Amino acid sequence: MNKYLLLFFAFLAFVVLTIPVTKFSKADTSQQDDWSLEAVGTLHKNGVRHVDAREALTVIQNIPDIVVIDVRTHGEFAESHIDGAINIDYYGSDFQNNVRKLDPTKVYLVHCKTGVRSGRSVPIMLKAGIANIVHMDGGFDAWKSAGLPRVSGN
Repeated sequence: MNKYLLLFFAFLAFVVLTIPVTKFSKADTSQQDDWSLEAVGTLHKNGVRHVDAREALTVIQNIPDIVVIDVRTHGEFAESHIDGAINIDYYGSDFQNNVRKLDPTKVYLVHCKTGVRSGRSVPIMLKAGIANIVHMDGGFDAWKSAGLPRVSGN
């Protein structure tokens, strides 16, 4: 009888220790599989999705090959920016040429300091044939206010 009681407790311990881990692991995986860009922000009539800063972070984390474009000046960018972002200065004389060089098959998250320059950049990007654009409303100021990660330097 003692041997059966020991086997029962061993089985019970196994169930208690493994089922919750399995359950949570499956839930986490399915949540990542179910994520889609359509689940965040607002889609405008021009096909551009608008997101806030926290949603922008979610987009960056869930689309591995997304390109983050920072259209602030080189000085603003050098001060601090989103890690991995590329800087295409909206005020630069080569802005439109640089936009035309972008791969139209990629997904782009575009932002500036407050959302004005990036908002003006969107029609230029659309005209260049870029269809997958996510605009971060509130710009980098909203990103900083939300306490989201940033890096300094070029």
